[in-house]
Amino acid sequence: MSKFLSPAVAKAAIADTGTKFATVTFQKVDGTLREISGLFRPTSKMVGGEGGQMASARLKKNGLIAIWSPQIAREAGNPLRGWRSVRDGAIIAIKTEGRTYTAG
Repeated sequence: MSKFLSPAVAKAAIADTGTKFATVTFQKVDGTLREISGLFRPTSKMVGGEGGQMASARLKKNGLIAIWSPQIAREAGNPLRGWRSVRDGAIIAIKTEGRTYTAG
């Protein structure tokens, strides 16, 4: 049994969060664990217009999911610095509104 959500389950859980805040726990490329709280939906605001659509398509093509964290943005002093990406096969848990999605 894998400790990671399958990409399909992760994407379904993210779709279920809608425009609400969620916390995602995932394994970084270097093997360490990280937790980020933020919004999954605002990908259209990354660049805007055609540029935003191209950025979103690149993320999907590479198996990445964008999340915007207001805490990271605030700490950086710039709203554009709050963007992070998570590999869709490295998600351990997603928590939102009392629901927790985990593998197994």
